[in-house]
Amino acid sequence: MVSRRTFLSTLSVTVAGCTSTSSPDPVAETSRTTVTQTTTSPPTTTESATKTTETTREPACDGRWSPTVQWSLETEVRAFQPTVADGVVYAGSQDGTLYAVAAGTGRLRWRVPSDPGFGTVPVVSGQTVTLAGYDEVAAYDVATGDERWSFTPPGEYASLTDSHGDDGDTVFVGASQRPTPETDPDNVYDRVYALDRVSGNRRWQVSIAKSDDPDAWAVPDAVVVDSGRVFVSTEQSELVVLDASDGSVRWRRRFGDSNHRLALPVVAGDSVYQQASRTGYVLDVETGTERWRAPAERRPAVAGDASYWIDGLTLVARATSDGSVRWKRAIPTEGCPRTPRVGDGVLYVPVGCTDSNASIHALDLSNLCWVGSFELDSRNATTPVVSDGSVYVGGLNGAGNLWSLSAVGTDDSS
Repeated sequence: MVSRRTFLSTLSVTVAGCTSTSSPDPVAETSRTTVTQTTTSPPTTTESATKTTETTREPACDGRWSPTVQWSLETEVRAFQPTVADGVVYAGSQDGTLYAVAAGTGRLRWRVPSDPGFGTVPVVSGQTVTLAGYDEVAAYDVATGDERWSFTPPGEYASLTDSHGDDGDTVFVGASQRPTPETDPDNVYDRVYALDRVSGNRRWQVSIAKSDDPDAWAVPDAVVVDSGRVFVSTEQSELVVLDASDGSVRWRRRFGDSNHRLALPVVAGDSVYQQASRTGYVLDVETGTERWRAPAERRPAVAGDASYWIDGLTLVARATSDGSVRWKRAIPTEGCPRTPRVGDGVLYVPVGCTDSNASIHALDLSNLCWVGSFELDSRNATTPVVSDGSVYVGGLNGAGNLWSLSAVGTDDSS
């Protein structure tokens, strides 16, 4: 049990609702597609959803994706996952700088220094873009980069990671701070704040620590907002779901007996997808009831009635309804696969490790064929963002870079 005397701190932000293992022969494995037919009995909520009957077929792979680098931007240090809105790419970097870049040309529109520290994904709502820095969240004018407001929670120390979103008028901030006598020492742990998006003024605050265990506390690590719910993943293996209007707890779910940091949850339709301890859990979004689970090492991409998971060096497609396996594909390289992204009928899978160059691999979902890849000359790669015929990805190549690549199917992708 983690006590208040043993302190690690994390601050995570959201603005409601915008939103390795090795393969013995990975090259040989990419020459086939595994197609699976599900059994008639779906798995129970406690059974791993892996019962399948598998057949194989050879896809007609044409290798047509040889993307053009449309532009790249040196960011001095590691660039994090970008956001694209109204023809502008916004990206934060490891030193806290926020960049605004013209999507079509790569021309830098503006850059602003923020509080150095962990990087998050920028979120754009109207004329405001928000970014989480080391110990604060700040809002900037999208046209000029001028700061509109910033918020730092009380306490001696706080940090900010991973996520935020927007429901049009509220920013949600998760914070766990080391207290001082001057800053409410008995009551600053484990809070989630709701802030006015325009002014940054506080609307409400709640503690997500369990009231029946005064020595336990929960470090909020990432926040996702969807349909009036605030999903808070913690470093204590727990997912806590709050009502966005007042912060009341709707439900909470713990994953395993040990404390570990949870991945950012994915909310799609009536389900929430949570990766924890090499397992992917799919829960009812209203009640938290488990629907199914399956092996997984990354958070999934979800599109339509399919979810796409990383299991070792294998990409697995599962039905969102019951977790039954639809097909499996070997990822055509060794390394550390990251969270995939679907765009225009293509699944893009980033692969990278700190001791090797990162790469992006494209799978055509219409024929399950790997149609090409691109090496980034970078030690890592973010989850890619697909928008208007381009693939945007951040990484680190010594100086740090943000890339724009031509997407599969565009005139300059071969």
